[in-house]
Amino acid sequence: MPPQVITVPYEDDLSNMIEDIKSVKKVADAVIVSFHWGIHFIPRLIANYQEITAKAAIAAGADMIVGHHAHVPKAIGVYDNKVCFYSLSNFIMSATAKNKHQSDLFLKRYGVALDPEYPYLPYGPDAKKSLIAKALISKNGINQVSFLPLLIDKKLRPEPLKNGDPRFVESVKYMEWVSEGFPHSFSIKDHEVIITN
Repeated sequence: MPPQVITVPYEDDLSNMIEDIKSVKKVADAVIVSFHWGIHFIPRLIANYQEITAKAAIAAGADMIVGHHAHVPKAIGVYDNKVCFYSLSNFIMSATAKNKHQSDLFLKRYGVALDPEYPYLPYGPDAKKSLIAKALISKNGINQVSFLPLLIDKKLRPEPLKNGDPRFVESVKYMEWVSEGFPHSFSIKDHEVIITN
């Protein structure tokens, strides 16, 4: 059996984050925390420390969490009616194309094959999937959170997908799949996906 890797946040870092959020919460209408975190390239996999940190941030007063770094869309979880995007994926991103040896090493290391149609987005086939997070904010905090599905085209441009486009439906299904096991509910309104408990 391969080993299971269990991660936890550093206690000092977690305490400092909680203090910062509580301090900002006293003067802000809404607190949105952005984390550069997580396991990159591998769909669905969320590190243990991420959920611990997300729940601690929300308990401290965060109204929404926006994660990035993974280069693929990750789960969306709703805790205490607050939305956590574990990863929005890429918006505008490029990198040097990998040669055959580098591609083989990437597959061996991450278990993810590179998409030959996207040589300059060398993060796996799900790297072309992405989201725009949307929040309606007022003096009373965040009133609604949603996302707009995106697809990165072969020229590496983000294309917002519209309801009625089969790729929109595929994107929502993908987000349901990566969010399995996390509390959430998605409903479609016009061209966006509303997130609730």
